[in-house]
Amino acid sequence: MKFIYLSVLFGVFVFYGSALCAKEHISKEQLIERIIIGGTTESKAARHTITVSGCVITTYVYKPYNEEKPWPLWSSFVFDLSVTNIGTANKKKMTNYIILKNINKGALKPHGAIVLFDMVAPNVAIHEVPNFRKHKNAIGKSPRKGADGYVYVESKRFFILNEGLINESLPELFTRSINQYKKEYCTLLG
Repeated sequence: MKFIYLSVLFGVFVFYGSALCAKEHISKEQLIERIIIGGTTESKAARHTITVSGCVITTYVYKPYNEEKPWPLWSSFVFDLSVTNIGTANKKKMTNYIILKNINKGALKPHGAIVLFDMVAPNVAIHEVPNFRKHKNAIGKSPRKGADGYVYVESKRFFILNEGLINESLPELFTRSINQYKKEYCTLLG
């Protein structure tokens, strides 16, 4: 009888103990929203947006070019998150991003963040760039119109530079959310 009592007590402890130690559950939709919020910035120099479709991430950067092409697509990466790793950008702080700062009125102010990505071999990301930018090893033409045409370039390693950063917590939100999304929805066990 004492054994049964201890077994029941142990079971109750394990059940309630695990419930107390459980992490906050974040839905798939909430993670996607956090990735988009963390990867979207806007400044006079650039507009950054991101989309998530399953495990495929697409980034877009629009930059002012000239009066004829006021805000053409400057860069777009399409990659499969299941075969992509976020690099350690700041080894000293062990973060997946680096905050870029400018001196503004004598104080350092955040203005951007860099997040590094590495594709797992033999996979590549597809980088879409306008023809007016210098590019190497184009693998094909994009059907996108404007900006004198676009081409696709394969990338094994790339970075996202989010300019116009107004809050230093956005890169942390972006990298934490994208890592969690990958773990929960884009791995063999997820």
